[in-house]
Amino acid sequence: MIRTDHELRRATALLKQATMQMTRRKGELRSRGHDAKAIQRLLAVELNAAAALRHEIAQYRRIKRGNLSEFRNLDGLGQLLIAARLARGLSQRDLAKRMQCTEAQVSRDERTEYWGITVARANRLLEALGARLTAKVTLDRTRSA
Repeated sequence: MIRTDHELRRATALLKQATMQMTRRKGELRSRGHDAKAIQRLLAVELNAAAALRHEIAQYRRIKRGNLSEFRNLDGLGQLLIAARLARGLSQRDLAKRMQCTEAQVSRDERTEYWGITVARANRLLEALGARLTAKVTLDRTRSA
């Protein structure tokens, strides 16, 4: 997950570089007589990596616009908290000031996507972000108690 504008710039530059390399490799493979299907197979790893980068870049941009709708389970709570910071336009330094902790602590927490965060700390964080978490539990109809 991209967490800062700096990471966005790095990811964008990396995607541009990867795209140019793939374009060159496609041309080389075509000149060696490979068809489109073979080229796709030979470049599968690079194509998948580029697609993942595109997804992360798009996700970051959606989050910055305030669209947090894609987070659905508690496993994604850490990413949701990071997304809320980004949507608020806050840097890690800004959040640290609001939380009365160090920027290094916020950075560590975000690097681990707040894994193991307590409910009390999550509430303090939401308060610092001026955010409210609303939960909806849906029972899976295929499972019974």
